[in-house]
Amino acid sequence: MRACSRIIFLAAALLGAGLPAWCLADSDLAVRVEPAAPSSFEPVAIVIDAVSPDLCVPQLSSVNRTGSGIDIVLSEPLAPCAAVVTPWKVRAELGLLAPGSYSASVRLEHPPQIPPQPLGDIAFAVIDRLGGSLHGADLRRTVCRNRTTGQRVSVAGNASSANCEAAGLIVRDGDRIAIRLLGRMPRYEMCAGIAGLECSAGNCVDDPRDDCEPDISADCPGICVGAPPK
Repeated sequence: MRACSRIIFLAAALLGAGLPAWCLADSDLAVRVEPAAPSSFEPVAIVIDAVSPDLCVPQLSSVNRTGSGIDIVLSEPLAPCAAVVTPWKVRAELGLLAPGSYSASVRLEHPPQIPPQPLGDIAFAVIDRLGGSLHGADLRRTVCRNRTTGQRVSVAGNASSANCEAAGLIVRDGDRIAIRLLGRMPRYEMCAGIAGLECSAGNCVDDPRDDCEPDISADCPGICVGAPPK
């Protein structure tokens, strides 16, 4: 970065020697998106790989999103650091994103006396692929079938989402698609309800899987959370 020498000089003048050098050369840093070609059914992350001139490596401070813009802020510890070249990696999880174009900027924040250092920008697109996601249960298999052509693919695994097209399903405009999500619901210990059951471990909360509203009926059953599912 062009501002490296100015930042180091200012840091030394204001904070004294032995503190982080707060400077990363362009050749020592890479910003990428994972997966490389994300779809709307896959969690997205921005990964920063770099090499620092000392042991004070940056940590993820915040991830802020406004529309299609994503601001990722890193910070370094304000402490003496040994001058040992140190590789590091920071992963900023963005979760599931709607189809569209996005841009992310990464910056390194310093103490108030020192201006922030831009580390890099990346633009990427999230495409809309056929697939499925399952929440509140363990997804074991996704079966994707093109009813128009008869093609069928199966995606195995215990992830929360699956991508039919990435698994090989060929889809054309006008094709009729059927997707089956096969999984297993976790078994929680029941509590409350008409019997007034108590939890053997954890706390009793309303069961989000039913339509009973505890504010309306005192007999709504609950589930015990804070203890591992059976």
